[in-house]
Amino acid sequence: MLIDVRRRCCVRIVCVRESRVTGILSHVLIGLSVLFIEQLKLIPRPVLDGLFLYLAITALHSNQLFERIMLLVTEQVNQPLIHDLHFLPISTIESRVS
Repeated sequence: MLIDVRRRCCVRIVCVRESRVTGILSHVLIGLSVLFIEQLKLIPRPVLDGLFLYLAITALHSNQLFERIMLLVTEQVNQPLIHDLHFLPISTIESRVS
């Protein structure tokens, strides 16, 4: 376990085990949704729009492009502690991101 400058607890990931079952299972379920087209038509369109909007917003936090864009609007004091980031002037970061 590591502790950063702001006294927050950091976890070091030792290894990652990928499971291909999850990917295959999700694709099988997408394929099976063709069999349930009539039942899916009963779901109102605003409900589906809200679901996909929620999924898109929650996925933004793990998107690297979104994180880089957020660096442009975040004050330098409040930016996360990235080792190389604090040695560069903000103008250099803005020129590379935009």
